[in-house]
Amino acid sequence: MRNADNKDPGISGPSAEQAKSDVIFDMSKRCSHTPKSGYKKLYRKLRSSYSMGVNKDEIAADVICNAKCLVFGNPRQEFSPAELDVLKQYVEEGGSMLFLFRETDGKKEHESNANLLLEQFGLGVNNDALVRTVYYRYHHPKETLVVDGIMNSSLTKAALARGERQSKGKSSNIGADGNDRKKKDKLEFVFPYGSTLAIQKPAVPLLSSGHIAYPLNRPIAGVWEGESVGGGKAGRVAVVGSADMFGDEWLDKEDNWRIGEQLIGWLTRGGGQGDAGEGYADLAKIRGKTARKYRSTTASLTRSSSVSACTRACRWTTPCPATERTSTACLTRPCSASPLSSSLQLWLCMTL
Repeated sequence: MRNADNKDPGISGPSAEQAKSDVIFDMSKRCSHTPKSGYKKLYRKLRSSYSMGVNKDEIAADVICNAKCLVFGNPRQEFSPAELDVLKQYVEEGGSMLFLFRETDGKKEHESNANLLLEQFGLGVNNDALVRTVYYRYHHPKETLVVDGIMNSSLTKAALARGERQSKGKSSNIGADGNDRKKKDKLEFVFPYGSTLAIQKPAVPLLSSGHIAYPLNRPIAGVWEGESVGGGKAGRVAVVGSADMFGDEWLDKEDNWRIGEQLIGWLTRGGGQGDAGEGYADLAKIRGKTARKYRSTTASLTRSSSVSACTRACRWTTPCPATERTSTACLTRPCSASPLSSSLQLWLCMTL
């Protein structure tokens, strides 16, 4: 329902109400995905279990101090040094943050310095894009379907078990994407228009690109959990390389919502209403596969346009006689060449 001003009461409101919210979506950094655009469906789903809020002003400690989780949906504006300090202190005091990114468009005005903060937790987003090498189910190569990308087995068990409890009493086991959930034993997800991550310990990867998408078996989502001090809560940080994964168009595709539900539940420590505190996995401990190291490929287009030296050493330096330059013997006769340079006699043999 909307109020007389045609505004969603859960989205707008004074900062005093935002300070009491469990989950706060940030809109101060020109985020491409917000509760008003891109995350409408996600916002409605979370509102049934959590008290929600939105921050449109500069990030301040008095606004976020009581929040259980901050969500940044692809920030496209730089954080000030003061805001970075506030966010770091917020995590050190037991707060949680979720950063979601998208493949870069190359525009400097859309760049963010969020990596300066995330690198302190062993996380970071790469300037690349994930592409599926084989067409299957989705038309665009960057709308990547990953069928073997879950790196934490407890995530699969908790998500499937929670889904079974929620589906009890329902007559149909067909999901929103048309797939049968009855005999499901693994999670599949769509990772549209996303990037890979750079992860170092103590952070751990949560999702990987699998063996079909390129780059192969690279982390595309990761989490970090700090150490509790004095019996308090430990801070938690999660990064997902695709903001569209939980967007309005893709949230109900495959098992995207199940993964998002577990991720938010872990970040808030199951602190929602009703049964939100039950059935969430411990995502900070990796159980299962490991990710490959990041390997850059050769710039083939650039190298093909440059002159390359001979790479095969020749032991002969005798030039071809002039009488043999027009015969087939010239092609088999050794010419002068070395690994570091091309001899003028070699060019004469080939041109005359």
